Amino acid sequence: MKLNQILISGSVVLIIYFIYLSFMGKNIYKMLKTMHGIKIKINILTAIICYILLIVFLNYFTIDKKTPLFDASKVHPASINL
Repeated sequence: MKLNQILISGSVVLIIYFIYLSFMGKNIYKMLKTMHGIKIKINILTAIICYILLIVFLNYFTIDKKTPLFDASKVHPASINL
């Protein structure tokens, strides 16, 4: 994997997620508080690890292999034990 690809894809993922949370964050927070009945606390370390893994897997499975967008969105039957 090229460092440039990782930085660009990571930036795009974080920008999209930031935009999504800026519009939907309050609704998601209210829904989670209603469902769980407690104030939700975010574990920053776990969130950072998840984002790193998301970006690495995005690059490894989709960008490096030049997978078409339609094929990248499909779930492989072997991954769900069919």
